[in-house]
Amino acid sequence: MLLSTFIAQRLRESRMVALLLMFIGLFWGFLFCLTAIGGMSLNQQEAVYRAQTLAEGENRVIEIETYLVEPVNEGKLIHLTGEVRVNEILKDTLFDITAVNVLAFRRVVKMYQWTEKVSKKQDDTLDYRYDKIWLEQLIDSSLFELSQEHHNPAAMLITGQVTRAKQVKLGEFILPHNLIDKMTPSQWLPMTALSFWQVPENLASRLGEQKIQFYDGHYYIGHDSSLPQIGDLQIQFEMIQPETISVVAKQVNSSLMPYQTQTAGEIELFIELFELGTLSAEQMFYNAKKQNFLDILSESFGRFLIMGLGFYILFIALWLSKNTLPILGNPDNLKGWLISVVLAAIVSLIIIALAWIDYSPLIGRTLLVIAVCLLYFFKFARKSKQATLIYEENVPRKYYKY
Repeated sequence: MLLSTFIAQRLRESRMVALLLMFIGLFWGFLFCLTAIGGMSLNQQEAVYRAQTLAEGENRVIEIETYLVEPVNEGKLIHLTGEVRVNEILKDTLFDITAVNVLAFRRVVKMYQWTEKVSKKQDDTLDYRYDKIWLEQLIDSSLFELSQEHHNPAAMLITGQVTRAKQVKLGEFILPHNLIDKMTPSQWLPMTALSFWQVPENLASRLGEQKIQFYDGHYYIGHDSSLPQIGDLQIQFEMIQPETISVVAKQVNSSLMPYQTQTAGEIELFIELFELGTLSAEQMFYNAKKQNFLDILSESFGRFLIMGLGFYILFIALWLSKNTLPILGNPDNLKGWLISVVLAAIVSLIIIALAWIDYSPLIGRTLLVIAVCLLYFFKFARKSKQATLIYEENVPRKYYKY
């Protein structure tokens, strides 16, 4: 007999302990199940609304040329593609570095500092591990368990910053900042020894006794770049270059704004699609639908696992109260887990089917049929194995010779 099974049997025989564990199990089991069911229902409803929104947008979108802003398209959902243009010079005044005709210019500052990792040993004591790494975010070492031996500076001498172009255009349309932010930095700004010698005096006055060097294509603030110390800084610059993009949004004068749909009723849902490269409106809506499916699939799977765990906890609580279900038996075996998973799958399929049946009857009915088919699993689970031995009612006497 397994040790866990033996302990469970002893707990079950103790009436008071069994009742206490039963109520605790019922509470957590119902909590897990209800949380998973409620969350899944809400997520599925949001996914249906999102699918309806994308379907409406796909039917209403208009293909236009980027070089022409027509008043007739005012307030309509439009699709346009082309290369982003900008005519500005962005400057980092602290380092006196400029970038011409870029969408954004970012100063990246990393500091060498301590990090703490906490793990649990086999004897349940906590183990603290400290490492030195380069990070952009400042770590508060006062929260460390061993803060005296592993101390980070309270502040960074120089922090990162982002400088954006004031006006970015896609043809004759002005791109809002939220779309520009979706464009990831395309490349690092190359630093040379010549640019290093142009570091202004105001930077030197800020650093005080700290030494600034040019090392491996970036600025280094510290005494020795080959032997970094806590508090040393690495400074680089990256920029977002103009690229070809595709956008689906609402035309408001010469700007692009999120388009509010009318499908979801009182719920405000918007369409604003953005992708790098040249894509048609059909491709962009297809990608958005696929992403909506993947998002709801991952969320539903997480809720499904929580629901299965909740059902299993409920079965254990019933077993402790000696009111176990006939088909379950001892929940410590694989059968208990399997029944919990199948039951969670049935409930999940029913929730998804009811959410989608109005929008897509085919999907809803198909999922309901699958859920009904899974119910037959319980019919086979109830069958117990027949005894292989036939016991005799009359045992013959045995005679012995002496």
